[in-house]
Parts: sequence; structure tokens; C-alpha cells
Amino acid sequence: MSSSRRKSQEEKLATELKELRRLKEDIEVEIGKMERELTQQALRDIEKVIKKIAKKEDYAIIFEKNAAGIVYFKDSVDITESIITDYDKR
Repeated sequence: MSSSRRKSQEEKLATELKELRRLKEDIEVEIGKMERELTQQALRDIEKVIKKIAKKEDYAIIFEKNAAGIVYFKDSVDITESIITDYDKR
């Protein structure tokens, strides 16, 4: 292969590599956007389930166990399984 043809092929491959990298970045951005949208939708759905349970069981307040700074509570007041069950039923 001649030197000029080899150089042309290298430039072509470099251009294609740049394009592939750009496509990869675009796909990663799109996946991130889809993940955020799905997470937000799941959180909205979970919030509806929690509100339904709160009204049905007449709870005055419901805390998120891991984010509320709660150090201890009785397992009998943990409604996580009820939320998961109702969420799965929807």
C-alpha cells in the first residue's frame, strides 16, 4: 500500500472513530435521560401508592426509613411491604 493511500485510510479511520465516539456519547446522554424519566415516573407512582395507603390506614405521617434520620422504630409500623405490594398491583 502506498504511503498516500495509507495516510488516507488512517484519516478515514480516525474520522470514523470520532463519529463512533460522538454516537456513544449521544447514546449515553439519551440513556441517562431515559433513566431519569423512568425514575421520576416510578417515584410519582410510589407517591400515589403511599398516599392511598395513608388514607386507607389513616396515617398522619409517613417517613422514608432511610432518608428521615430515623434511628429506631418498631417493625410493626414499617409499611414498606404494603407499599411494594400495592405498587406491584397497579
